Amino acid sequence: MIPRSCSGRLLTEQGLLEGAADTNRIRRRDNQVELTRARNAETDLKSRVAEVQHQQRDNGGDVLVSLQNEIGQLRDQRDDIGAERAKFDDRTAALAVPIASSAEFTLAQNDAERFLDGFSAAEHDLEAERTTLQRNAFPVEEQLRTLGQEHDFLAGRENLIPQHLHNARMMIAEAAGIPADELPFVAELVDLASGEESWRQAAEVTLSSVVRVMLVDETRLRDLSAAIEPIQIPVRIHFEGVALQVHRPRTGDPRFVSGKLVYQDSPFSGWVQDRVSAASLDALCVADPTDLAGDGPRVTPSGQTRNGKRGAHGWNKGQAPIIGFSNTGRLAEIVSERAELTGAAEAFSRDAAAVGKRIADLRGRRSAHQYVVDTTWLSIDVSGAEARIAEKEAESERVLAGSDILRSLKAEEERFSSELEAAQKLKHSADGTAERLAAEQARIVDRQDAVSGMLDRIERDEATILSEEHFAHLTAQFALVGDQGDLAALEGGVRRLRERLTEQSAHDRENATSARDSLVRIFETFQGRWPDPNIGTSLESYTSYRDILDAVYTLGLHERRQEWKRRLSAWSGQDLVPLTAAFNTAIEEIEDRLRPINEILATLPFGAGRDRLKIALRRLHRDDATAFRKELKVLASGATEDFTDEETEARFTRLHNFMAQIRRPEPGTRTESQRDLLLDVRKHVEITAVRSTPDGVEVSTYSSLGGKSGGESQELVAFVVGAALRFQLGDESRTRPRFAPVFLDEGFVKSDSEFAGRAVAAWKGLGFQLIVGSPLDKVTALEPHMELVLSMTKNTSTGYSYITPLSSPVVASV
Repeated sequence: MIPRSCSGRLLTEQGLLEGAADTNRIRRRDNQVELTRARNAETDLKSRVAEVQHQQRDNGGDVLVSLQNEIGQLRDQRDDIGAERAKFDDRTAALAVPIASSAEFTLAQNDAERFLDGFSAAEHDLEAERTTLQRNAFPVEEQLRTLGQEHDFLAGRENLIPQHLHNARMMIAEAAGIPADELPFVAELVDLASGEESWRQAAEVTLSSVVRVMLVDETRLRDLSAAIEPIQIPVRIHFEGVALQVHRPRTGDPRFVSGKLVYQDSPFSGWVQDRVSAASLDALCVADPTDLAGDGPRVTPSGQTRNGKRGAHGWNKGQAPIIGFSNTGRLAEIVSERAELTGAAEAFSRDAAAVGKRIADLRGRRSAHQYVVDTTWLSIDVSGAEARIAEKEAESERVLAGSDILRSLKAEEERFSSELEAAQKLKHSADGTAERLAAEQARIVDRQDAVSGMLDRIERDEATILSEEHFAHLTAQFALVGDQGDLAALEGGVRRLRERLTEQSAHDRENATSARDSLVRIFETFQGRWPDPNIGTSLESYTSYRDILDAVYTLGLHERRQEWKRRLSAWSGQDLVPLTAAFNTAIEEIEDRLRPINEILATLPFGAGRDRLKIALRRLHRDDATAFRKELKVLASGATEDFTDEETEARFTRLHNFMAQIRRPEPGTRTESQRDLLLDVRKHVEITAVRSTPDGVEVSTYSSLGGKSGGESQELVAFVVGAALRFQLGDESRTRPRFAPVFLDEGFVKSDSEFAGRAVAAWKGLGFQLIVGSPLDKVTALEPHMELVLSMTKNTSTGYSYITPLSSPVVASV
């Protein structure tokens, strides 16, 4: 059983380390046995070789030993000469000259000396040739760069204005605060008419002095000049103030340059037309140079100009066409020119590369020839060295042939030497294996200590909790990417396992995201078809949708639909029917409460003619309110149980849209809601005051205070405000309002005694008790109508106020 608090990776590595330690111990033991055997064999064979050599010397073998030593030295020399010859052949391979004898070597050295004598001149000639090619290629490459920059600049524009002029215009526009399109150059306001393209060169040269002029509205000229004064413009720009005018197409004389042009629809075009058609500038177009003679400026299609005895011809280097509405033609020319120049540049590049290869080959052959000159024949004569060895070996064979004993001892020495060499190789191999096994053991022990320490810390701190299920899953996944029994492959297997688990995790997250998005889309689709404001569309609402699904499964889809129809009918009956009745009841209640107020007002004189005032209610019939009441009546009537599914969904959609009009707005929203306009019955009626004679003849209707004197206004206000207060504080069942005292600050100060008397009578007739505050000089109008008069006096020195009762006047009959 795997402990729950251990790391799967460390447990696996610990087991592999234990197996590796056992294998290392067995291999070290076996290698030690092999090493001991090799050392014993080496010691024994060394003594045997020494004994045989001693016997050879005792039997006259000193000469043979001397020959063997000489042969060994010659072989060493041969090896050195062979290495030098191999180096020589490699360094002189570029010459492709076979050298097998001293005579051939001498000829090669002579050729090398002649080559080296002429090397400097040959190298100089090739360098000069390459420099000439590079010098000729530079202008072509420079033209390519210039054309490329021009193409990139024109590709995002429509006209042919050069980049340096456009950049200068942008600097001026930014400094002056004028849009760049309101600072046109003359060149972008004119173009050659259809069929007159052959005269483009003529137009370019004759109009060159004016097409580069930047135009500006003359009303902005002073401000522009002041704005650009401090800035440094890298190119000189000529500009001119122009009076703007409406563009009027005009047809010029086709014999002249101006008649071969068309003009841009621009407020500047009138000035441009006048300028290019000026007699001093507009040139007569002639097809043949013989026609250049005559009065006034003249021009040929190639651009040659003449004005009397003065003429000009040619095209300045680097000058590009500038006249035209569109740069399509110029872009095509640039593409063609770049293709031609690219071919020339590539040819120069190929030729220069070929010369470069010739220079490199020349320098390589110089190195080879120099090596030939610096080498001696004896240092590379391998065949001579082989001949000297063969000569000594033949002499040794002759010595051996003269003595059977020496021949036998020599054969025995060679056999022991061969066995000794094999034993020494075996010993060296065993020594190397012992060192590797010891280093491997040290690494295994260090890693075992580290793994044991980490496992102890995990056990102690319980830092990692790995369930058996998780460990089994990790083990199964590791088996798919690595060998659990290979310690060397453990790190790689763990890395591949991590990558696999990371990939699986990312895939699972993508699946979860896809599933979440799918659920949200399902919820949104549900809300689109069956809106429910009590349920959202996020995953937090999953439980609510699950309950709906469970209910569908439990009740059945048909039963659920019938339940929905029943609830729809219940909503209509429980909510909309009472709302319909409430509208009528609310308006009727207003009328009922106005009735006793109007009965009181009928007993109170109003105005100088002692007329009567009546509060009148008129029901308003606004289109939106009427449509709302009509829709409410339709939705509140009729049962939905017998509807088809389509009729039921249509009724629900209609009901949903209806309820949206009267739903309370969300807190914090500033959008105006129609709820108050549709549900507040006060906005469905209009209240006015109707004045009529005692006989019932209507005199006037008041809906505002405009056009009345101060006394009339205060009397009307007293009647209306008093009636409104009585409406709020009383009803038809009360003879007095629920709260009678009314305080009026500076009341009736603009009324005379007659107006004030009728106003006071109105307040009292409506059942209110008046308490009026008024300045001393305004008391006279009220004094005859008050039952109690109190004087309020303030001592300015002490700050105290005093109340003094005044004798009440006799109230005049009204």
